[in-house]
Amino acid sequence: MFSHLIGCFGIAVVLSTLISTAQAEPDIISRARPVPGSTFAGFSEFAQTVVGGRIYYRQKRAEWLQLLQTGLNHPDLRRQFPDQAANTRFAEHVMRGVDQIMGSGVSIMTPAQTRTALKFLHGAIVDRVTPAVLRGHVDNPNTVAAIGTRLKASANSCIDRSTVASTEGFTCFMNAVDLLDENLGNLIVYYTTLSNMAPPLVPSNQWAQFTNCRNYDYRYCVAMPPANPPQNCAPNVIPLPPAGAGRNSTTCAARAIQNGIMQISTPLIRDRIGSLAPASDRARITTSAIATLQSCLPGAASETAITGCIDRTVISSGEMIAEAQIRSRPEVSTAFPTAAARQQVVRLGVAAFRACATAAQRAGRRTDGIVLDVGPCEGAVTNNIARQVLEETLRKRDPLSAPTGVASLRRCWPGDQASSGRINACLREGLLEFSEASARRQIVARTPASLVTADAGFVDRNARIVSTCLG
Repeated sequence: MFSHLIGCFGIAVVLSTLISTAQAEPDIISRARPVPGSTFAGFSEFAQTVVGGRIYYRQKRAEWLQLLQTGLNHPDLRRQFPDQAANTRFAEHVMRGVDQIMGSGVSIMTPAQTRTALKFLHGAIVDRVTPAVLRGHVDNPNTVAAIGTRLKASANSCIDRSTVASTEGFTCFMNAVDLLDENLGNLIVYYTTLSNMAPPLVPSNQWAQFTNCRNYDYRYCVAMPPANPPQNCAPNVIPLPPAGAGRNSTTCAARAIQNGIMQISTPLIRDRIGSLAPASDRARITTSAIATLQSCLPGAASETAITGCIDRTVISSGEMIAEAQIRSRPEVSTAFPTAAARQQVVRLGVAAFRACATAAQRAGRRTDGIVLDVGPCEGAVTNNIARQVLEETLRKRDPLSAPTGVASLRRCWPGDQASSGRINACLREGLLEFSEASARRQIVARTPASLVTADAGFVDRNARIVSTCLG
């Protein structure tokens, strides 16, 4: 889901470590009593038909069909199941399965029949909901199927152990469906962490602690902390979602992952900026970059939004680094001695970086297909500054001839993002045209007019000597 962090600040990720670092999946969340009004409350009420016998089932069948449809149309599942007609077809399919289990006659169902019906209901719900909720987060079909199997096995084990199927078994079923969304959220956190934050992003000796802390972060948010919380988890910097409807499995899973992103990103940001920014600017740029990512992530609930947050952090910190580097370059201070002139150079240099980064976004240029590739943008800034410095140097060397050289530069300039070969060729061309124009002007000024008149090619011939020498 948030694999965009991989290499985001120049760190290579070795995904082959995933197998060796994989931890056991988190425990299935359970509780002694169900909570009324949860996402799947309709499913829980529907299951009561099973314990009421065949006559009661036939009397209430239409009502319970409606309850099943209501559960699928719950607001928390609207994104996964927007087609109400499809939800109706699924609910009717489930009801036909229950019809077969109920059989004919009027006798009370046996405990075995009750357990079979409860497991059928739970399995149908898991098979319907699990792939839809995990889509985009866990895309391997074998993994999705294994998750569904594990969720069903946990409920089935509880149902099979029940001594009184009509009460204990029903409670097992009710707990399982009430907590399905919480468990799926927990598994999304687990698999996202496993896929995108494994060593070397997290040191191998800290990996188990890191995954345990992500699990605790999620369960604390949904108000179901494990009995034995891990110790010494890093402080969470992403605030809890608002209490009430705003705090659910979706927002809590996002927060747990976002806190993991912040925990990984912070040292990477410090290291990357420390290697690029002048010493006097490192603390300021680092603080700004971390604050940018931290303020953006809480509102980023989708993969696209997370990408946007990381891109924004990369671009904004890159612009600040570009500005600091430009101001620290001695050739800039020499060519542009006034603060106002240097500010203009900075503005154009930062604009070159921004244009390069924006082009990378539009073209989808990303490291490993994931991370915005702004590596070439440092070269774009260097090229832009080289042209500005050369133009200003020409103006100071010979103001009257400088327009010729500047015009040549701007005519041949291949763009700030061009290769160094093309950039150097254009810089050389501009310098040669300036030198020839300057030589021509000085030859005319210092040569007797009679000689110039008598030999029409004298000026051009001697001016080209300068070009030949420089070339």
